[in-house]
Amino acid sequence: MVGSAVLVVLTLVAIWRFSAQDASESSALSGKLTQIVAELPWLERVMSFEALDHIVRKFAHGTIYLILGVGLTGVAIAQKTKLIAWTVPLTGMALAMMDEFHQRFVPGRGPSMRDVLIDTLGVCLGMLLVLGLRWCYYHYWCRQK
Repeated sequence: MVGSAVLVVLTLVAIWRFSAQDASESSALSGKLTQIVAELPWLERVMSFEALDHIVRKFAHGTIYLILGVGLTGVAIAQKTKLIAWTVPLTGMALAMMDEFHQRFVPGRGPSMRDVLIDTLGVCLGMLLVLGLRWCYYHYWCRQK
């Protein structure tokens, strides 16, 4: 439980810090990552740098919220929460909405419902990953003993 709670707190701190970056800081950070990805030789023939940057930014959104979903699911399991399939996604969605609200006050940034949906999907994927691994553990590993 403690590990999951720490993961949730650290992920929320990272999300807050990323969201607090103004538009130029955020673009510079994603641009560096996009530049690394853009160096794949076949990629330059497939899409423009701007299109790739958009994909990298949305993938980053989903990934950090996937990590949050892993942590939230761990906390929910440790707390023996009923209806994990509802509580984790709804909590993740509420946190994503608060993050987007926070961005209203950051220069050059603004809220996006698309980002809330991507973030919620990331939380759901993190939850499914944990529940799937847990199911495999109990159905395969524990039966072999």
